[in-house]
Amino acid sequence: MRTLLALLAGLLLAAPAFGQPLSGKGLADNMATGSLPTCGTNLRGYRAYNTTLGYEVTCNGTAYVASGGTGTTGDITITDETPVISFDDSTAGVGIPTTVNASILAGCVTLQDCDLALAVNSGAAALTEQVGILTNGAGASTVYLGRNVAVGTAWANTQTYTAVPEGGSVEINNTAPTLTFNDSDAAGAETGSGVIAVVLTDGTTAGNDEDTEMRLGVQAGGAAVNPIFIDGVAAGDYDVRLGETTTNYVAIDQTGKIRYEGTARPSIVHRVPAANFGLQATCTTNANVQIGGGPSVLRTVDCTDADGGVIGFELIMTDNWDGGDLFVRFDTVNVNAVPDEILNGNVLAQCRGTDEVIDNTWGTAAISVDYTGETTNATKPMEATVTPDCTTSCQGGDLCFIEFNSLATGTGTDFSEVYILMAEVGYPIEDNDEVD
Repeated sequence: MRTLLALLAGLLLAAPAFGQPLSGKGLADNMATGSLPTCGTNLRGYRAYNTTLGYEVTCNGTAYVASGGTGTTGDITITDETPVISFDDSTAGVGIPTTVNASILAGCVTLQDCDLALAVNSGAAALTEQVGILTNGAGASTVYLGRNVAVGTAWANTQTYTAVPEGGSVEINNTAPTLTFNDSDAAGAETGSGVIAVVLTDGTTAGNDEDTEMRLGVQAGGAAVNPIFIDGVAAGDYDVRLGETTTNYVAIDQTGKIRYEGTARPSIVHRVPAANFGLQATCTTNANVQIGGGPSVLRTVDCTDADGGVIGFELIMTDNWDGGDLFVRFDTVNVNAVPDEILNGNVLAQCRGTDEVIDNTWGTAAISVDYTGETTNATKPMEATVTPDCTTSCQGGDLCFIEFNSLATGTGTDFSEVYILMAEVGYPIEDNDEVD
């Protein structure tokens, strides 16, 4: 018994004080680098918290390396060429899962060039990266959100993602990148009915960074429309379009020129008073005609109910006229006490450019005005659209001749009481260069 008591007393005297950490293989001590025992095969697995480095180290049999366990501060450190934390869902299969459901990966090329990837299974056994945080040697960092099939590698521009660089800008990489705004107050689900605005970009030529377009769309009456459309082409030209973007819009190009398409096209109108008409045969002029006891008109023209009456005038077209159809209108008034006249005829047009021959070849269209049942001194237009005859093609700056030829197919006894006061010739323009 005396021998046993002496042995216990010796063990107690050799033990550390109460509350101090125990030392030895497999237990963590707190000590500076210089105080660590020499790492050798006899201490393989020995762990200690290195107060100089600020993390836990483990003896691997030859040297101390950062531990993969928990240090005294609660941090977790994994030392590997590409550290990975994997998460397995035990309900994904029977027994131990055969695939990784999610992973956190880290890798560095240098201490200043690292990336952190958060990856999950996405409809396949292989992981795809959904979140990536990358830095480069210059100290800049970028956060990627999207789908990177090459987990832990650089996000190629062939991948689909949204990136936020260190400067705070946003980059969307996709075949047709779209930025959608939803109104949480809109009735129904936000996806679809709640969409209030969309920014869509697209390259119209595959692999051509200089041939792109951007659309700014909104909901209008329940339908998605694109009131603003920016279209660029490889030649460096571009348009900013306002309006319905496929057929009807106003466009401003890189030079500031305005172009009109479809129903957005305004018209240029040339007005010619009767005093400037040239007359032939049964069409004659009247001077200082007072109408209805009111205004006195300097000149009016009337034609008898017969073939061959001619009213003619000429115009110089604006420089950028496209050579298309002309809208011709004659403003008339019927001074008969009981109007019953129908004035019939044809409107004729021909246009000639420099060195082109003026002849008797015309583009024609029927034209008429019916005063049956109207009151005296009533005004009505006589109008038609005509395609002018041209030697080769009509173009801006052409000299155009316009005629009205009367026909003896009208009815009524006082046909000559229909006065023609003025003519108008108009056409839609494509751009603002056509305005003289």
